[in-house]
Amino acid sequence: TELRAGTSINSLDVTFNQFDIGLNRRLPWSWQLWETLKVDTSFTATVGVLEGGGDIGALGSSGLEFTFSRLSVRSPITIRAGSAVTLISEHRYGGENLGGPIQFTSHIGMHYQLVEHLNAVARYQHMSNASQYEDNPGIDMVMLELVLWF
Repeated sequence: TELRAGTSINSLDVTFNQFDIGLNRRLPWSWQLWETLKVDTSFTATVGVLEGGGDIGALGSSGLEFTFSRLSVRSPITIRAGSAVTLISEHRYGGENLGGPIQFTSHIGMHYQLVEHLNAVARYQHMSNASQYEDNPGIDMVMLELVLWF
């Protein structure tokens, strides 16, 4: 289970805040690169809220994530990167128009294992509609996250 909160960092007219909860399910595909790096795959899904300009809307996403970890040395740090299709219930927030309900979110994050089954995460993400609509401002966010592994 992943609990996430973040705020926008780009220079839009509106500051956005996002809060969500996510699930991550490991997929059977993995690769070993060189002698030191392992890449695992996961399916991700989230539900949450997006707030900006005094307006609040729901969001949900699903996608794929890649986890990069060291093989030769046990390290508390892993890097995760992924992309997801994101649906938003509102696309107008204050004076900002996100274009429409279908968005795409890409992210990269550094996971640090605090204790067994608990990670703290710093994550950068970008959400935009990939120019599907006339308006496509995109939102860049910095997120903080706690991940509890079962």
